[in-house]
Amino acid sequence: MTITVACITDDIEYATRMVSYMKSSPIYHSWRLQLFTSLSKFQPREAYGQLDLILVDEAIYDEFTLKFPQFIMLNNELQAVQNVHTQPIVVQLVSQPSDFREHHKLVKYQPLSTLLHMLYTIIEGQRHMIARPVIPRTSETIVIGIGSSIAQCGKTIFALHLAHAIAARNERVFYFNLELWNTSEGWMSAEDPTASQVTYSDFLYAVKSNADEAQSWFAKHRQYDQRLQCDRLKPFAHIEDRQQLTKEDALLMLDIIRTSGHYDYIVLDLSANYDEWNLTLLSECDIHYMMMMASEEWLKKHHMSIQYAQMKWKELTTKLESYTIVILNESRAMRSIQMSDLQVHFKLPHIEQWEEQYASLLSSSIYRATVEHCVHKFLNKGSYAS
Repeated sequence: MTITVACITDDIEYATRMVSYMKSSPIYHSWRLQLFTSLSKFQPREAYGQLDLILVDEAIYDEFTLKFPQFIMLNNELQAVQNVHTQPIVVQLVSQPSDFREHHKLVKYQPLSTLLHMLYTIIEGQRHMIARPVIPRTSETIVIGIGSSIAQCGKTIFALHLAHAIAARNERVFYFNLELWNTSEGWMSAEDPTASQVTYSDFLYAVKSNADEAQSWFAKHRQYDQRLQCDRLKPFAHIEDRQQLTKEDALLMLDIIRTSGHYDYIVLDLSANYDEWNLTLLSECDIHYMMMMASEEWLKKHHMSIQYAQMKWKELTTKLESYTIVILNESRAMRSIQMSDLQVHFKLPHIEQWEEQYASLLSSSIYRATVEHCVHKFLNKGSYAS
């Protein structure tokens, strides 16, 4: 993919630095830069080819909007998607940090590597938004919680496949991982050099420092994952941020995403433990997938954990029962399990190749098909139908 950028600035030194950086950058082959040192020299025509981005210095931005009003992108997401949008994205280069409002704004004086990364994020997000049709919905954002009583039951790989399966149906999905020990990155492919480094630690800081502006921050920094086909953020940069995260702050983060208007579904991946923290989050979900492992020892621990949770937090566990879907992850030890004693809605196949080598996301067609069947249960009936 080639990204064609027009930069309009009368700051010659800045323009020179940008050209120099891009020529030495590993992503130089995918960027095509056109520099204009005055607005009068910028005369869009077919000879330039299709522009993807137009960077406009703040000193001449107002003049630019008057001269080229057709280039100002629509600020309403639904409008932008429903119209055939072939215009380039206009980005205003500003001297001071600014909130995300009508138009994209980026700080001019920052490391150019960071600036180019932010530009790449903007265009990928815009292309993703335009490419996917709007599906009329009568319900609000649906939150799907993935939980388990004991670790090592395949919860995270199921959650990732689930997010992908829903997104593949042209639904807008956010994968929200609040595990204490987030292992989701291990399932991803090699990291794109242009991928964002924004983490949940940054999101938490935005929430704690200015909750009223946190939704604007989130809209700007959410990252589209091409493999998952949905949005996500990177794990907490500091484990202490997750360890000290209160359920109140976690609920606030969830509410910011849910009420943003950007998503049809949120897949909430939680730590293995049905304690008060996790149960409180799950009580805010519309659907709860309870993961289980087909191992005699594992199931013994599971039943002990569930009994304790039911005794300790009866009101929360009772609430969950009405919308819980039980998933059993098969294993080699299944023959010793009395399946008649388990109330299971779906069984996930045991993938032997994942034992022989480290599993990669979406590598098993059998597993993907089974997860698709799990998705079908709520996407095609009742209030959850699309």
